[in-house]
Amino acid sequence: MKVKSDFVTNSSSSSFIVLTKDFVELKAVKAILKELAGESKMLPDLPQQIADTITDNMEKITVKGLMDDYGYMDIDEFRGDNGYYDVIFENPDYPNIFVGSVANDTGNEVETMLCEAEIDYKDNYIIIKKDGGF
Repeated sequence: MKVKSDFVTNSSSSSFIVLTKDFVELKAVKAILKELAGESKMLPDLPQQIADTITDNMEKITVKGLMDDYGYMDIDEFRGDNGYYDVIFENPDYPNIFVGSVANDTGNEVETMLCEAEIDYKDNYIIIKKDGGF
């Protein structure tokens, strides 16, 4: 009989993308995220923690940077092959691209909550989309 001697984890992570208009700065992104998180009388710090967790885990990137990360040489191939990033091409008036990820095994409860949350939001200033995770 074979026995597994290392730990088995049930961890999960999720990627997200944030697109903004040219004039929207990171400070405004935090404010928008905090507002979207809502108000909690039981956990009044939670909206700020959500905004901080997302912005602390994201980095600004270009389409070229994404293509390099995934090993694509041709933009048409990237556009047709990676459905998650179609939101970039569908919304050219949101030129600032930020990507990031959260995981449920970091010990950060807010990351765990975000990992499980469905996020798909768009307004006149910002788009936030979260991948289903793995």
